[in-house]
Amino acid sequence: MHLIRLDTVSLDEGEAAVDLGQSPGEIVFLSFTDTDLAAVARAHAAEPGLPSLRLAKMAQLRHPMSVDLYVDGVIARARVCVIRCLGGLDYWRYGIERAAVAARAHGVRLAVLPGDDRPDPRLDAFSTLPPETCARLDAYFRAGGPENLKNVLRCLASEAGAAFEPAPPRALPRGFAWCPGCGPLPSRRRCRPPGRDRWRCCWSTARRCSPARPRPPPGSPRPSPNAASAASRSQCRA
Repeated sequence: MHLIRLDTVSLDEGEAAVDLGQSPGEIVFLSFTDTDLAAVARAHAAEPGLPSLRLAKMAQLRHPMSVDLYVDGVIARARVCVIRCLGGLDYWRYGIERAAVAARAHGVRLAVLPGDDRPDPRLDAFSTLPPETCARLDAYFRAGGPENLKNVLRCLASEAGAAFEPAPPRALPRGFAWCPGCGPLPSRRRCRPPGRDRWRCCWSTARRCSPARPRPPPGSPRPSPNAASAASRSQCRA
């Protein structure tokens, strides 16, 4: 009989402990995704008067010592913290548990939210913010868009004691008319270039409208994107 040796190694054992070296801030936001972090950073830069913000990518905090350093040095000294955990509780269980303990010990207002549109009821038990506030924050992220993210920060700022009045979440349309010269178009606006050509404006972000003209012959030079965009803008009118 042959015995096969099996070695069990956790994800944390393969990661080195790191210290992100952040100074404390009033609002702390953590996520696994770069898009979340970049969008929140842009929203914060576009809204003057907000409390200070600290961002952290959870993938950099895999090692338990990394988690301990960040929780004790940043989260425990914040006023409000949001953890948006893509994949659910099991993807960052130790970090969420440590953050919850620190939040209760230091009076930090904590919201632990799912990182996608699938609810994870297990996350609710770790939040110290009221369930209705957590649901509202989650609704902002589900709706998406710069204005909803600004309202996320306004909501967090109000929880931190600042005088901000966030608007309710407003869902973005699933599709809209798009012109390469004008960008997104209101539903009643049409692109009408001179001549007999008409623009095919579609209702999908995956496609773009273009003039109904024949394709150029093979091997002919293509105009630069900047020149094409400038030409499109000069032809489009309400």
